[in-house]
Amino acid sequence: MSDDDWRDWFRDWSHSGKFAHPDSPAGGTGTGRSRPPSRIHQSWPSNIPHPDSPAGRHFHWVGNALLQIGLHVPGTKSVFLRIINKHWNTGQPFATALLRHYVEGSGEPYDLSQVGPIPTESQEWIVKATGAKIGRHHLDPYHGKPVIPDLKNSLGHFDVIVAERKGFTVKTYEIEKNPYHFGWKTNDMHRTSQHGFELPPLSDDELKDIKALLPTEKYVNPGGFSEGFEIRKVHGKWTVYVPQEVAAQAGKPFKVCGRFER
Repeated sequence: MSDDDWRDWFRDWSHSGKFAHPDSPAGGTGTGRSRPPSRIHQSWPSNIPHPDSPAGRHFHWVGNALLQIGLHVPGTKSVFLRIINKHWNTGQPFATALLRHYVEGSGEPYDLSQVGPIPTESQEWIVKATGAKIGRHHLDPYHGKPVIPDLKNSLGHFDVIVAERKGFTVKTYEIEKNPYHFGWKTNDMHRTSQHGFELPPLSDDELKDIKALLPTEKYVNPGGFSEGFEIRKVHGKWTVYVPQEVAAQAGKPFKVCGRFER
């Protein structure tokens, strides 16, 4: 027997040039999760099981793997959002831009002018909701008429400060949201604080594709209930729900500001 023969007993079945853990019944790297030696933050997420390991047999590879990659591999979260927005054409540029800034994790303040002018429809709603009265107003677009998806999904509840401009007939409307984050409510038995993202109309095949991508892991919302990734119709629109824990760890809160005159 040559000196190298013993190595064949420990070769990884998927990668013959690597060696498996001797106690791994499936030829993988141990009972479940591991990563190859490398610098910190430059490796595959360590909580994804090896494909040959026992845990890998029960892992939802598409959804769960994408989730772990998106949350732990630097630079991927924002890219995923760009792809999703382009592919599904959500038609909500402000909501998409703020979510992207959140997951990029800088925590720096964000001016809505980086996206473009405040849409006329949103301006009209804000003017009506404030009554154009001087002072600070706390606004709730969730129950506005009409409901404007991009305004609701980008800012949620937010403040507007209405002020006069001396010598002008128009007024200024300063928009403030501090912070942009994914919060929760105490004893939220009716799940009113779940975080969802509306999608455009979907075909049966598109709906099937999205469901296949959703991770299967379950989480405990601080509000007191169990939740996971799911897609369901709300007010006639398909909505993807993301667990609060995932949303909270996916980015960093920041201040939002904006301005228009009317």
